[in-house]
Order: sequence, then structure tokens, then C-alpha cells
Amino acid sequence: MGFDAKGTRNYCSKSKDGKYQFILARAKDIPAYVEAGIADIGITGNDIYNEAGREITLLTKLPFGYCRLVYATKTNNGYAPKRIATAFPNLARKYLDRKGLAAEIVVLDGAVEASVAAGMADAVIDLTSTGKTLAENDLMIRDELLCSSAVIIANTKALASKKQKLAIALNALAPSAASEECPV
Repeated sequence: MGFDAKGTRNYCSKSKDGKYQFILARAKDIPAYVEAGIADIGITGNDIYNEAGREITLLTKLPFGYCRLVYATKTNNGYAPKRIATAFPNLARKYLDRKGLAAEIVVLDGAVEASVAAGMADAVIDLTSTGKTLAENDLMIRDELLCSSAVIIANTKALASKKQKLAIALNALAPSAASEECPV
């Protein structure tokens, strides 16, 4: 976010040559901007891309912003939860269906680990990079849903009609893709 000459917040700016416009938005909102065609491409997290379920195209993974989306329970609990807190309800539902688990999903937007200590949930599906916060809340990782990093996504229609321009932008933004290994 920048400020204009009047001190007003400005979420849009242009490149020095005026060829490109940039929109600063929350990572969670980037898929909506891209799908709507407001932005031809965007950078967000692979976790958000997968959760969004939008009509957009994943172009490449980037070599930063690594974390893992994990399923965790109290260290003394069994595997089958009754209520799972998460900020990723779509990915959580797919995971539960794949594992044959029947649990209520409690959608929270932050401090998901606290929901177990508070008694709101008995498990979480949450992002972690070190596992420290989970351990501090007496939670144990039971399974990994996905490894995430920053990704470049594209509007599918723009990809077809502006292929050459987007290839140039992609080359400038991502000269090397992320490794397939999860470093966290």
C-alpha cells in the first residue's frame, strides 16, 4: 500500500513506464481479483489457490513463503475429531471426505490453535512452518494436507488472449520455480 500526494491510501500503482498497473490486496482476495479479470495475474499462496476453488490457472510455484497445511489434535487425543477449527473449510471438507471422517467444521480466521484450548474444537487444520505454535498449544501434527509456497496465478481467459505478454511478466517475476520438496 502506498500513499498519494494528499496522504490518501492508495492500493493501486503503475510501473515507472506506465505499462503495468499493480493492485495491492490481501492474499486471500487475489484469486477473486484474478478470476474477475481485474488482474491478469496475481501472487498468492498455494493454500489459498487450492482453497478458493476459482476458475483460474496456476502458472508456477515460487521459491518463498513456504508453510504446510496440517491436521493436528491434542497430543493425548485419538485421530477421529468431532469438531475441527480451520480457516480452510473447503480443503478441510475434502480431507475429511478422503479420510472417511465425519466432523463438524468450525470456520475461524485466525488463532485457530486457541480453539482447542477454549473447547470450541478438538482438532485443527491450520498452517504451520515450524510447528512451534501447535506444540505450545499441546497440539500434535497427525497429517499433512499440502505444502504451500507463494504461487503465480492467472486469469484463464487472459492467459489465452495475452499469452505473450503474460509470458514476459512471468519470466520477470519467476525466473526460477520452487522446488517440489517442502523445505518446512
